[in-house]
Amino acid sequence: MRFFIRKHIASLSPEHPDSSNHGLRITIDAGVQEKKVLQLPQGTLTLVGDPVANAGLVTISDIVTMDPKQVLKQIITHFGGHYYWILEKGNSIMIGGSFANILPIYYASTSKEIIVGSRIEDVIEPLDELTLNETNLLERHVFNYTFTNNTWWREVNLLPTHSILWIKGDRLEMKKVEIPLLDEAVPVRSDISALSDIVDEFIDRSKKYYPDTGAGISLTGGFDGRTLVSTAIHHGKPFFTYSFGRVDSKDVQVASSLARTSDFEYSPILLNNEYVKNEGIQSAIDFLIKSEFNGNLGRPHYLYAAKILSNRTRHIITGNFGSELFRALHLPGVMMSKTLIDIFAGVQGWEQQIIDKATTLPLKRRKQVCDEIIGMIKDYLHRHNYSNKNHTFYHYATQEIFRKYFGPELVMQSHYLTNRTPYLDYPFILSLNKTRWSGIHSSLFEKSKLKRMKGQEFYAALLKRTDNKLYRAKTSKGYSPRDLHSLTGLLNIIKAVALRKILSSETDENNLGYLLDTCMAELKALIVETVGNIDVLREKEMTSESNMIAQIQKMSLQMGWANAKNIKEAKSQLLVNT
Repeated sequence: MRFFIRKHIASLSPEHPDSSNHGLRITIDAGVQEKKVLQLPQGTLTLVGDPVANAGLVTISDIVTMDPKQVLKQIITHFGGHYYWILEKGNSIMIGGSFANILPIYYASTSKEIIVGSRIEDVIEPLDELTLNETNLLERHVFNYTFTNNTWWREVNLLPTHSILWIKGDRLEMKKVEIPLLDEAVPVRSDISALSDIVDEFIDRSKKYYPDTGAGISLTGGFDGRTLVSTAIHHGKPFFTYSFGRVDSKDVQVASSLARTSDFEYSPILLNNEYVKNEGIQSAIDFLIKSEFNGNLGRPHYLYAAKILSNRTRHIITGNFGSELFRALHLPGVMMSKTLIDIFAGVQGWEQQIIDKATTLPLKRRKQVCDEIIGMIKDYLHRHNYSNKNHTFYHYATQEIFRKYFGPELVMQSHYLTNRTPYLDYPFILSLNKTRWSGIHSSLFEKSKLKRMKGQEFYAALLKRTDNKLYRAKTSKGYSPRDLHSLTGLLNIIKAVALRKILSSETDENNLGYLLDTCMAELKALIVETVGNIDVLREKEMTSESNMIAQIQKMSLQMGWANAKNIKEAKSQLLVNT
């Protein structure tokens, strides 16, 4: 799936001032996704990706005006799913994305033309020169992704979340739209009726995400997928379930047990040694390439699963964003670095952490780059200074973390199939955030397991209403959703939490450690073949899960930077030859 818009500057003929599309080229290739073209009084609205219309939408002619703020609000309110949209009216073109902009939009503007596209390779292709962006490199090293909206090259920008690009004649404007997620003037509802209301709303709103042709539902050992399965059963929709992992992983074992007990189909995607030998390394490299070097080498199983599932279905339904919406994020890892946590917690010395990280990179403008990033972060915190620190962080999570962490996964999957994520439904999130069951009303980076458990109460209430067997069956955590509803169950939860703490140990459920241990030489060779030689950590340094994550992040970053340098040098050489 891709779209590409190229508009030549000063291309309108003085003799034909109304020939509004002169010099304009719009290319759309939906691939395995969907393309909808709607003729409206206001113009032509094209949606490409997976726009999921709300049930009961009688007419679309009322949902689009030429006010950019209203355009975006109306579209994300009436269409769930992940997609791009283009509204054309005469000499005016608006471009935007779905809620939270999980799918990226890139743009560049020169003295000659305006370039907008869903793939960065299409946007850089017409540019004469490229400048490597050291700020981007350091941000990725510190946070695992960019803090806001820059890219590998200074000439190309990433469209901010909930923004619109507006081409008006020969001018390009970027309009930021404030999409409210929380009305602080509205009291937080904490009564049982509020829980019942959001359960009702999710059941109702989720129905549109289950295609009548069937879908594969991601079912693991936790609550998110189990709740989606129970909702599919409630709506009478056809489905099968899947999960991936080693045969002894909890995600495979629990899902298999649930399928036997509740009598629905389960198809495990086993990440055994044969997968490692035949698919692992190439899948790791391909994930990075198909995510435009925004993902990392640690997720080969996602690409492997997408290829397998695409042979059977056009749609998968996953619990992505569920836990992040209901329960406060709190631990450092691939989704949040320690520095990011310290920034939003107001810990003294986070600036020095960035400076220290910079010393490990070959930066030509080290001080300027550090000053630029630190200044940008302080400006962001000043502009989004909510009275509650967790609200400030929640704003950042929905604006940046969601698309930076989950986005590469969905971009990669869009080459093979469509990933539908019912929890990321804008009207539902508005309702959720008015209740205590939203993670936005937790303490900042809440670590107490019992306090965090409020995020599971929604799942338990929905499961109790929709499927008794799934409600009673244990999760991989050692307790069942039903345990949240009784004193005896609470004792079971406390026991399970204590037992997990005593018996906890590092696991390799996706066989990633084994893959890196046994195939490092092959991985290095394929990296050299793909982007050229890079400096990687020695195998003996990978002695723990945390070091493995650090190694993956470093190798992924180096590959992205090497790729960016290769493209820049090719551009420079082409310019010299010309």
